[in-house]
Amino acid sequence: MKLQKSKRIFKKIIASKVYDVASFTPLSSARLLSKKLKNNILLKREDMQPVFSFKVRGAYNKISILKE
Repeated sequence: MKLQKSKRIFKKIIASKVYDVASFTPLSSARLLSKKLKNNILLKREDMQPVFSFKVRGAYNKISILKE
């Protein structure tokens, strides 16, 4: 059941129109935090967006569902 739900969510993410306006941003390893927590911690670098923020994704998604 959880796998099916995960697949549905993944499909929605991939189909999102936000990728029309947002740039690809890499994952960066947080070495010190990973070491401290004894786990592999990756940071999604949304600060590398042209507007230096992840907010473009949320704002675009919200605006795109508004009715005229």
